[in-house]
Amino acid sequence: MKRSGVSALAALGFLLPSHSFAQLPTHELYSRLPKQQLVDAAREVAATDPVAALVTVDSKGRPRARSVEVHWEEIVLTDPPLFGHNPPEGARRETDRIMLWIATRPGTRKLEQIAANPRVALYFEDDASGSYLSVMGWAEIITEPRVVTTQSWHNEEQLAEFYPSFPDDMVLIRVDVSWLEVIAPGIDASTDLWRPQAAVLQAETPDPE
Repeated sequence: MKRSGVSALAALGFLLPSHSFAQLPTHELYSRLPKQQLVDAAREVAATDPVAALVTVDSKGRPRARSVEVHWEEIVLTDPPLFGHNPPEGARRETDRIMLWIATRPGTRKLEQIAANPRVALYFEDDASGSYLSVMGWAEIITEPRVVTTQSWHNEEQLAEFYPSFPDDMVLIRVDVSWLEVIAPGIDASTDLWRPQAAVLQAETPDPE
Protein backbone atom coordinates (compact mmCIF):
# COMPACT_ATOMS: atom_id res chain seq x y z
CA MET A 1 0.00 0.00 0.00
CA LYS A 2 1.27 3.43 -0.83
CA ARG A 3 0.43 6.36 1.40
CA SER A 4 1.44 9.96 1.60
CA GLY A 5 3.28 11.55 4.44
CA VAL A 6 1.13 13.18 7.12
CA SER A 7 0.06 16.62 5.90
CA ALA A 8 0.27 19.49 8.38
CA LEU A 9 -2.42 21.97 7.34
CA ALA A 10 -3.20 23.79 10.55
CA ALA A 11 -3.19 27.07 8.65
CA LEU A 12 -6.32 25.80 6.88
CA GLY A 13 -8.00 24.73 10.07
CA PHE A 14 -10.47 27.59 10.00
CA LEU A 15 -11.79 26.27 6.67
CA LEU A 16 -12.78 22.90 8.08
CA PRO A 17 -16.41 22.42 9.14
CA SER A 18 -17.23 21.86 12.77
CA HIS A 19 -17.80 18.26 13.75
CA SER A 20 -21.22 16.81 14.46
CA PHE A 21 -21.63 13.12 15.17
CA ALA A 22 -25.43 12.88 15.11
CA GLN A 23 -25.56 10.34 12.26
CA LEU A 24 -22.87 8.01 13.59
CA PRO A 25 -23.68 4.91 15.71
CA THR A 26 -22.00 6.48 18.72
CA HIS A 27 -24.11 4.41 21.12
CA GLU A 28 -22.34 1.24 19.99
CA LEU A 29 -18.80 2.57 19.60
CA TYR A 30 -16.25 1.62 22.25
CA SER A 31 -12.97 3.26 23.15
CA ARG A 32 -10.85 3.79 26.24
CA LEU A 33 -7.73 5.25 24.62
CA PRO A 34 -7.19 8.75 23.15
CA LYS A 35 -8.35 9.29 19.60
CA GLN A 36 -4.87 10.09 18.28
CA GLN A 37 -3.42 6.89 19.72
CA LEU A 38 -6.08 4.90 17.89
CA VAL A 39 -5.49 6.79 14.65
CA ASP A 40 -1.74 6.18 14.91
CA ALA A 41 -2.35 2.45 15.44
CA ALA A 42 -4.79 2.39 12.51
CA ARG A 43 -2.20 3.99 10.23
CA GLU A 44 0.34 1.33 11.19
CA VAL A 45 -2.08 -1.52 10.50
CA ALA A 46 -2.97 -0.06 7.10
CA ALA A 47 0.71 0.30 6.21
CA THR A 48 1.28 -3.44 6.72
CA ASP A 49 -1.53 -4.47 4.35
CA PRO A 50 -0.55 -3.86 0.73
CA VAL A 51 -4.10 -4.50 -0.50
CA ALA A 52 -7.31 -3.72 1.37
CA ALA A 53 -10.88 -4.89 0.85
CA LEU A 54 -13.31 -2.22 -0.34
CA VAL A 55 -16.95 -3.00 0.49
CA THR A 56 -19.81 -1.32 -1.35
CA VAL A 57 -23.54 -2.07 -1.56
CA ASP A 58 -25.18 -2.99 -4.86
CA SER A 59 -28.65 -2.12 -6.15
CA LYS A 60 -30.18 -5.15 -4.38
CA GLY A 61 -28.69 -4.19 -1.02
CA ARG A 62 -26.01 -6.90 -1.18
CA PRO A 63 -22.52 -6.11 0.16
CA ARG A 64 -19.82 -6.43 -2.51
CA ALA A 65 -16.10 -6.70 -1.72
CA ARG A 66 -12.98 -6.47 -3.84
CA SER A 67 -9.26 -5.85 -3.36
CA VAL A 68 -7.91 -2.34 -3.91
CA GLU A 69 -4.67 -0.45 -3.42
CA VAL A 70 -5.15 2.42 -0.99
CA HIS A 71 -3.31 5.72 -0.75
CA TRP A 72 -3.60 7.16 2.80
CA GLU A 73 -3.68 10.92 3.38
CA GLU A 74 -4.25 12.94 6.55
CA ILE A 75 -4.98 16.52 7.49
CA VAL A 76 -3.18 17.21 10.74
CA LEU A 77 -3.87 20.17 13.00
CA THR A 78 -1.39 21.47 15.54
CA ASP A 79 -1.78 23.46 18.73
CA PRO A 80 -0.46 26.14 18.51
CA PRO A 81 -1.45 26.53 14.83
CA LEU A 82 1.20 25.72 12.25
CA PHE A 83 1.98 28.20 9.49
CA GLY A 84 5.17 26.62 8.18
CA HIS A 85 6.26 23.14 7.19
CA ASN A 86 7.30 21.92 10.64
CA PRO A 87 5.31 22.16 13.87
CA PRO A 88 6.83 24.09 16.77
CA GLU A 89 8.72 21.97 19.28
CA GLY A 90 6.28 20.50 21.77
CA ALA A 91 3.25 21.29 19.62
CA ARG A 92 0.26 18.99 20.04
CA ARG A 93 -0.63 17.21 16.79
CA GLU A 94 -4.10 15.85 16.06
CA THR A 95 -5.43 14.12 12.96
CA ASP A 96 -8.51 16.03 11.89
CA ARG A 97 -9.34 14.20 8.65
CA ILE A 98 -8.32 10.98 6.91
CA MET A 99 -8.85 10.60 3.17
CA LEU A 100 -8.32 7.25 1.46
CA TRP A 101 -7.67 7.38 -2.29
CA ILE A 102 -8.37 4.49 -4.68
CA ALA A 103 -7.75 4.37 -8.43
CA THR A 104 -9.87 2.43 -10.88
CA ARG A 105 -11.03 2.43 -14.50
CA PRO A 106 -14.21 4.07 -15.82
CA GLY A 107 -17.22 1.76 -15.95
CA THR A 108 -16.32 -0.53 -13.04
CA ARG A 109 -19.09 -1.91 -10.86
CA LYS A 110 -17.79 -0.23 -7.73
CA LEU A 111 -18.25 3.18 -9.39
CA GLU A 112 -21.85 2.35 -10.26
CA GLN A 113 -22.51 1.17 -6.71
CA ILE A 114 -20.83 4.20 -5.10
CA ALA A 115 -22.81 6.55 -7.34
CA ALA A 116 -26.01 5.00 -5.97
CA ASN A 117 -24.84 4.60 -2.36
CA PRO A 118 -21.64 6.42 -1.34
CA ARG A 119 -21.36 4.77 2.08
CA VAL A 120 -18.42 2.35 1.96
CA ALA A 121 -16.14 0.38 4.26
CA LEU A 122 -12.53 -0.74 3.93
CA TYR A 123 -10.87 -3.59 5.77
CA PHE A 124 -7.15 -4.01 6.47
CA GLU A 125 -5.48 -6.82 8.42
CA ASP A 126 -2.08 -7.94 9.65
CA ASP A 127 -2.23 -11.65 10.43
CA ALA A 128 1.29 -11.68 11.89
CA SER A 129 0.28 -9.41 14.79
CA GLY A 130 -3.42 -10.30 14.94
CA SER A 131 -4.29 -6.69 14.04
CA TYR A 132 -7.13 -5.42 11.91
CA LEU A 133 -8.66 -2.12 10.90
CA SER A 134 -12.17 -1.34 9.67
CA VAL A 135 -12.79 2.08 8.12
CA MET A 136 -16.22 3.51 7.42
CA GLY A 137 -16.69 6.57 5.26
CA TRP A 138 -18.31 8.49 2.46
CA ALA A 139 -16.94 7.94 -1.07
CA GLU A 140 -16.72 10.53 -3.82
CA ILE A 141 -16.00 9.75 -7.48
CA ILE A 142 -13.48 12.10 -9.10
CA THR A 143 -13.14 12.19 -12.89
CA GLU A 144 -11.76 15.69 -13.54
CA PRO A 145 -8.48 15.05 -15.45
CA ARG A 146 -6.66 17.91 -13.72
CA VAL A 147 -7.48 16.54 -10.27
CA VAL A 148 -6.72 12.96 -11.31
CA THR A 149 -3.33 14.04 -12.64
CA THR A 150 -2.51 16.00 -9.50
CA GLN A 151 -3.60 13.31 -7.05
CA SER A 152 -2.30 10.20 -8.81
CA TRP A 153 0.54 8.49 -6.93
CA HIS A 154 1.46 6.04 -9.72
CA ASN A 155 4.86 6.00 -11.38
CA GLU A 156 5.37 6.00 -15.15
CA GLU A 157 5.75 2.22 -15.33
CA GLN A 158 2.47 1.63 -13.49
CA LEU A 159 0.64 4.15 -15.65
CA ALA A 160 1.95 2.55 -18.83
CA GLU A 161 0.78 -0.90 -17.70
CA PHE A 162 -2.58 -0.14 -16.13
CA TYR A 163 -3.61 3.30 -17.42
CA PRO A 164 -2.07 3.75 -20.89
CA SER A 165 -4.40 6.65 -21.73
CA PHE A 166 -3.83 8.46 -18.42
CA PRO A 167 -5.55 10.51 -17.14
CA ASP A 168 -8.58 9.72 -19.32
CA ASP A 169 -8.73 6.05 -18.34
CA MET A 170 -8.32 6.62 -14.58
CA VAL A 171 -11.05 7.48 -12.08
CA LEU A 172 -10.23 8.26 -8.46
CA ILE A 173 -12.36 7.37 -5.46
CA ARG A 174 -11.81 9.53 -2.38
CA VAL A 175 -13.14 8.11 0.87
CA ASP A 176 -13.59 10.71 3.60
CA VAL A 177 -13.36 8.64 6.78
CA SER A 178 -16.23 9.00 9.26
CA TRP A 179 -14.95 6.59 11.86
CA LEU A 180 -12.58 3.67 12.24
CA GLU A 181 -12.30 0.61 14.47
CA VAL A 182 -8.95 -0.99 15.24
CA ILE A 183 -7.39 -3.86 17.17
CA ALA A 184 -3.60 -3.89 17.40
CA PRO A 185 -0.86 -4.57 19.96
CA GLY A 186 -1.79 -2.46 22.99
CA ILE A 187 -5.20 -1.63 21.46
CA ASP A 188 -7.45 -4.29 22.98
CA ALA A 189 -11.11 -5.02 22.32
CA SER A 190 -13.79 -4.77 24.99
CA THR A 191 -13.83 -7.77 27.32
CA ASP A 192 -17.57 -8.41 27.12
CA LEU A 193 -18.52 -8.15 23.43
CA TRP A 194 -14.99 -8.07 21.90
CA ARG A 195 -15.68 -4.73 20.27
CA PRO A 196 -12.65 -3.02 18.72
CA GLN A 197 -11.78 0.48 19.88
CA ALA A 198 -13.19 3.26 17.72
CA ALA A 199 -12.07 6.73 16.73
CA VAL A 200 -14.56 9.21 15.25
CA LEU A 201 -13.25 11.62 12.61
CA GLN A 202 -16.42 13.34 11.45
CA ALA A 203 -20.13 13.01 10.84
CA GLU A 204 -21.48 11.30 7.77
CA THR A 205 -22.92 13.45 5.00
CA PRO A 206 -26.73 13.48 5.24
CA ASP A 207 -28.68 11.48 2.71
CA PRO A 208 -29.66 13.51 -0.36
CA GLU A 209 -33.30 14.51 -0.60
